[in-house]
Amino acid sequence: MIQKFKCFFILFMGLGLSSVTSGQKAKVTGNISGLKVSWITFNYGNGDSSVSDSVAVRNGKFKWSKDIPEPQKIYIMFPDRYFEFFAEAGNISITGKADAIDGLKVTGSSLQDESNAYEKSLKDISD
Repeated sequence: MIQKFKCFFILFMGLGLSSVTSGQKAKVTGNISGLKVSWITFNYGNGDSSVSDSVAVRNGKFKWSKDIPEPQKIYIMFPDRYFEFFAEAGNISITGKADAIDGLKVTGSSLQDESNAYEKSLKDISD
């Protein structure tokens, strides 16, 4: 009986460790009204290098999904500017207007929520 338990335990731990070592799937959907481009580029880190993915935009809507090794800052490159946000495993939504890229709203990322709170606390101090 103990031998069966040991085998089960070893198998269970092996499965658990394999899921920990794989990447985290970040799924980003966007809806930016007034966005008149056909493509945008997502830039993110992968180890010691930077990776770029081009994503199609249709009527201001886009989707990007990627296994990322850990939560990290992602940059979306628009034709004349960029937008940065924190991505992590899970569903993330980006909404807003093309004429106010700096004001895009990101939901679904607790790390982004923390970053927003930090930025707000700095604004309160600087005001």
